[in-house]
Amino acid sequence: MNFVRRFLSLSLAALCLVAANPQPVTLIFYVGGQGDTATVARLSAVMKARLRAAGVSAAVALLPKNRVQVSLQRGDPQVAALLEAPGRIAFRIEPRGPVYGGNTTIKAAKAGQYMGLSALYITLADGAALQRFTSAHLNQDMGIYVDGKLLYSPQIDSPIANKIIIVGTNLSAQKARWIAGVLAGGPLPAPVRLVREYRASSTQSGRS
Repeated sequence: MNFVRRFLSLSLAALCLVAANPQPVTLIFYVGGQGDTATVARLSAVMKARLRAAGVSAAVALLPKNRVQVSLQRGDPQVAALLEAPGRIAFRIEPRGPVYGGNTTIKAAKAGQYMGLSALYITLADGAALQRFTSAHLNQDMGIYVDGKLLYSPQIDSPIANKIIIVGTNLSAQKARWIAGVLAGGPLPAPVRLVREYRASSTQSGRS
């Protein structure tokens, strides 16, 4: 759970920085792998879904030479990490128990409310296999991992199908939106890397 606290703290800090830094920013990402037209187009769609779920106003455009441009209305230092994250979810019985080997394709991820508390809703495309897996491990803890990091480990009180709800008193609406952003649209179809950043009132910067 320490990862969750650090992740959520960074997200909240980033959102606070947005208010202090309202300047438009343009980010240029390089698409790795084969970089064919279909893959880059799919990657663009995933980025749009992540930004929308995280509540970040931005425009996404395809560029030549396997590049994608993201134009932010307000600068946010965490957007690059949001868009570069692989976005893969996994389930494992804790501690160090069996790993769920079924389909983990995410149909939707969004922030919302549950009994007056901020919540994160995750919907899988196929819940039949997860229901069988959780039925075999009732009253045990199931770790929910995102990109290899433990996000949450609820006890399985009843079989879980395709809908998962994460609720916590330390989960604000802003934090839930940011985590939903990492999961929305499914995993990246190819690795991406930030190579250029342009600010409205400064010269370009880049990563080596």
